[in-house]
Amino acid sequence: MTEECSLCFDVINSNDEFYEITWGIGRVCEICLTFFNLEKIEKMVHVFSVARGRFGFFEEQIPLIKDILKDYAYKLRTEALIDINDLYNRIATTAKKLGLKSLF
Repeated sequence: MTEECSLCFDVINSNDEFYEITWGIGRVCEICLTFFNLEKIEKMVHVFSVARGRFGFFEEQIPLIKDILKDYAYKLRTEALIDINDLYNRIATTAKKLGLKSLF
């Protein structure tokens, strides 16, 4: 089974370094580990999981929400602080602008 990074969705090879999420299911790849500290990783994974649940519930939207989240993972590499409410609102706004249906 192929695993993917919970932030950038790149494939995690079994020989790669990775971080296992402490509160849930998921892993973060070696590359994301170089850009984000553990506090940022936990916050981002939490927000990304909620967004995937809200907008990825509909099968046809999974690739689109993953693309949105991957884009935010790259953008966040240069941000010093991450406000989880602001991040979630930005993701939700982008998803709605692209016409993604919401579970709630």
